Amino acid sequence: CLAAENGCVYRKRTGEWVQLLSESEAADLDWVSGVQEIFDSFQEHTPGSYTERTTVSLTWYWDDTLPDFGQQQSRDLLVHLWAGPLANSNAEVVLGPRMVEVRPPNCGRAHLMERMLSLEFGEHFDELDFLLCIGNFPWRDEDIF
Repeated sequence: CLAAENGCVYRKRTGEWVQLLSESEAADLDWVSGVQEIFDSFQEHTPGSYTERTTVSLTWYWDDTLPDFGQQQSRDLLVHLWAGPLANSNAEVVLGPRMVEVRPPNCGRAHLMERMLSLEFGEHFDELDFLLCIGNFPWRDEDIF
């Protein structure tokens, strides 16, 4: 199996692509436009920062900024997110090294991998002798192992 979009979609052994988020999870993205506006504003005011959008998440990176300035901007960004579009939202805010990600709840790689394996192998999952997981996982997704 091959997973993409932070594990939100995967390709079955037959070649068919499957979305792992339920319809209600995928539809509950009211927060996206407000978060995008705030990320765009902070990107304008933080030289060296950039935003990445996937199917269900938004991430603001400050890799190429001065460390102290980037840290302060990320703290200010969180205040704007929690006081604005995320005030009444169930979206998760995930902090990583030099990045802030906003995603739906239960959209972590480990949770989605469990769903994928359950769909692919069902009750035969316990019969697997060996499972190999290869990827570039940030420290925040360490629970995948």
